[in-house]
Amino acid sequence: MRRFGLTAKITLLFALFGIAAALGLASALGGLASVHQIDREAFSGLQLANRASLLSSRVAQASLLSRFDDGAGPKQVEEAIDGLDAAVELVDAARASLISALPPALLQAHPTLDARIRTFIDFQRDIVDIGRRVSAKAALIEATADAARDNVREIISVTATIRDDLDRQAGQAASRAEALAQQVRQRVILIAVGLLLGGGALAIALLRAHLTRPLRELMAAIEATMASDETSKCRIGAGATRSASSPARCGR
Repeated sequence: MRRFGLTAKITLLFALFGIAAALGLASALGGLASVHQIDREAFSGLQLANRASLLSSRVAQASLLSRFDDGAGPKQVEEAIDGLDAAVELVDAARASLISALPPALLQAHPTLDARIRTFIDFQRDIVDIGRRVSAKAALIEATADAARDNVREIISVTATIRDDLDRQAGQAASRAEALAQQVRQRVILIAVGLLLGGGALAIALLRAHLTRPLRELMAAIEATMASDETSKCRIGAGATRSASSPARCGR
């Protein structure tokens, strides 16, 4: 089998480094994408929690506005009824915004929420209609019904539960995102250190195999050649001076 030369090994080394770096980058990007997805879920949960809180506050506000003073003058009563009418429209808008955005799991967990809010809205519109057509006193009597107060308490309780659940889920998602981001950072650091150490080790191995070792072998061959040349010169010199009184001596 043909052995790879230095150029081929260096090319293979860079190719392996490129593959390892690409895999590490893909892993890091995948982790970051997961972090961003969790962040989006947490942000969406916070938005839903804010919508639930807004609905609860608007229901409470409309409920308070429906208890106007029956002894007030006609102008004050008219202003109070107009304010209640506007507050009911805000409740309906908050209801539509929350119900349309709630996930199916929460809708199944609270199946009567939408119906209760619609009942509250219809009831408040009846109060507005009675206050305009009949009298403020009749509207006040209608507003103080026990069933209406119970419905308001139930709506506020359910929306508070939804808000707390969404806040808790958003907090858990934020914790997961932070932990995953830490894992991604550690993974990137490990990949970078591994590539650095692996590249250094392979570079040293290539230098030893293709530079240091051949240089040592070359130096040894040169020394052996020089020693052989000196030995040959000594032998030639010794043959030429055999007739001398003392034999020739050679040495390094």
